[in-house]
Amino acid sequence: LNSRGDIVSPEKRQAELSFLKETRFADGEEFLKKYNEFAETDGRIVSLFNDDSKTYAEWIGKNEHKVNEEFNKAEAIVKAMRSYQVSEKAKKKVDLLEQLLHARKEEVSIIKKLSTGDNDADQRKRLEIQKKEENIVNELKKS
Repeated sequence: LNSRGDIVSPEKRQAELSFLKETRFADGEEFLKKYNEFAETDGRIVSLFNDDSKTYAEWIGKNEHKVNEEFNKAEAIVKAMRSYQVSEKAKKKVDLLEQLLHARKEEVSIIKKLSTGDNDADQRKRLEIQKKEENIVNELKKS
């Protein structure tokens, strides 16, 4: 009965407590569904960034239309989430999701520039954007 294997991990417990807190609000459950939907959409965007393209021009040719479709889906999700009656913490998450989406779009814009000619300034800008994305993702994980 005292086995450590029977204890719920602190991370799992925190996730469940957060779920319960958010569902107290009128739109809490719907918010969580949309949050998961955004995560899936963002996952598809990230997988497009990490495809097997050899050049930026090839990447743009293969993925620009697909990534724009995913951006449109993500924007619609964020717009819906903004209308929900949820906690202040949840509203801050929506702000972070919107920042992440903006950064992803900015990265595609830089890739388009790089597809016409590679230069150090745009390479540095892309690295800065990727760092910004990483920071936003880490902030989302904390909240």
